[in-house]
Amino acid sequence: MNYDHLNAPPWWVFIPLIQKIVIEEGVESIGANAFINYTSLTSIKFPVNSLKRIGNKSFWGCTSLKELDLPKTVEWIDDYAFTNSGLTSVICRNEDPANIRTTTYALHGINNECTLLVPNVSSVSRYKNAAGWNQFKNIKPSSITTPPPPKIESPPKPTVSQVDDPTPRPLSGGRYFVSVGSAYNKTKAEDIGNKLPNDLKNNFEVIEGKGGIFRVSVYRSNDRKMAQNKCDELKKLNVIIATSWVCDSVTQ
Repeated sequence: MNYDHLNAPPWWVFIPLIQKIVIEEGVESIGANAFINYTSLTSIKFPVNSLKRIGNKSFWGCTSLKELDLPKTVEWIDDYAFTNSGLTSVICRNEDPANIRTTTYALHGINNECTLLVPNVSSVSRYKNAAGWNQFKNIKPSSITTPPPPKIESPPKPTVSQVDDPTPRPLSGGRYFVSVGSAYNKTKAEDIGNKLPNDLKNNFEVIEGKGGIFRVSVYRSNDRKMAQNKCDELKKLNVIIATSWVCDSVTQ
């Protein structure tokens, strides 16, 4: 699925926190703009048997991404896919280069400093003669094997005692609320709420503000200081709600 500013991916509200991505086996293509400007992203695990296409600007501007391991199934790398990323090493597991749109700089901005590792000596000449790939200044043969899946450490999930007192607070009636995400569509805002940890997922509401923005609220109070304190507590949990902020229901 392709994305843009009117149809953002459901995970966009967590951009500052996403450091590792694992794309499951069976996925054949990565949509346009799927992970554009994810500046905290340091690791990507692609499916080794199914991925065929990496879409337009899918990893544009991922400046913390240093290494890339492309499975041999990849056939196309589209416009600006890795432009202005931080790559210093790219492993290609296919002896034959994938197709690159040379006029749109799929790998622009990384070719001079990045090392391209290919399966064997004969592959080196193929990549050096392939459009787009021949812009790499350093292409080397490498004896490479399929690495084991990276170990992904799950962030700690908050408990009720961490997030709030055992007695749930009613969300209605408070002027100030703590928002953990927003969308221009109520259904998408509800999707954000449903992806929260269980202790928050069961106690959120969607509030419509000015400009047609729907905010996902997990706490409300008539005391702004109390709302701010709650916001600070959530941020300290270092989970997906660390992007929370305080809103005023009168002005929003």
